[in-house]
Amino acid sequence: IIHTGLAYVCYFGSMSDLSGQSIGLMSYLDPVIAIIISISFLHEPIHTMQLLGACLILGSTLANELLGE
Repeated sequence: IIHTGLAYVCYFGSMSDLSGQSIGLMSYLDPVIAIIISISFLHEPIHTMQLLGACLILGSTLANELLGE
């Protein structure tokens, strides 16, 4: 509930201020936000594959934002 709920509050709350392309890219950030919340608030350990996945998601989102416009 905490992971998905907070991610979707951020997602739907930002829709009115962003372009369609940015809204589409924000949908990919849900897993990254879940990992950050797990580490920060629930004190769960982070594994190498989680860190690698988060870097891939954030890197591809950034590349799409910079090169897609």
